[in-house]
Amino acid sequence: MPPLPPAPGVVEVQLVHELNADNNVYTRLFNEFSGATPTVAQLATMASTLSGNWNTLLKPYAPADCVLREIVVTDLTSSSSSRGLWTGSITGTRSGTANPGLLCALVNYAIARRYRGGKPRSYLPYGTQSDLNGAAGWTSGFVSGLTTAWTDFIADVATAIGVWGTAGAQCAVSYYEGFASVENPVTKRWRNIPTPRSGDAVVDPILSLTIASNYSQQRRRQKVIG
Repeated sequence: MPPLPPAPGVVEVQLVHELNADNNVYTRLFNEFSGATPTVAQLATMASTLSGNWNTLLKPYAPADCVLREIVVTDLTSSSSSRGLWTGSITGTRSGTANPGLLCALVNYAIARRYRGGKPRSYLPYGTQSDLNGAAGWTSGFVSGLTTAWTDFIADVATAIGVWGTAGAQCAVSYYEGFASVENPVTKRWRNIPTPRSGDAVVDPILSLTIASNYSQQRRRQKVIG
């Protein structure tokens, strides 16, 4: 596949969780930066720092079946820009039975741009059955606590960027615009293929975030990083 459009002045932070020992759950954050281009060593140090922040802030919300395995920090300025990696094993400590693998807490982000389609979001494989409130969704205490922890983790991303550059806003990155309908010559079924943007990706600063009180599902478990 061709590389995605570049997003100059943006770093991607990817959290790689192992859930129930056989499912990989990926959560991505994006943040703007300015200043000198970061090196591999600087991004690896940032990834290591963020693993400590996850240990402090988010481990208490992750079930024992959820293990943080990797943090990957990538400069999206070009397809050849630096990437740093932390690998390890940090196991969640939240009490209670783990939820089914597809069940996630959904973070919705607000941006100024209006467009048709899905909005920026993050799926978090956190919470246990003790945090469920029947048909009403997550308990209010879980939503409130996780909102604070996730907001603080995002702030830590900006602080970690400040070690080697100047942090801007958390942001969303849009790589695609429209789609092309393609027919399978064998099954005769049509499929919509997203069209990559012809120039740089569109970057939108995040204005605010909310964690949905209702349950959400993350259906796809991608193994590919990048």
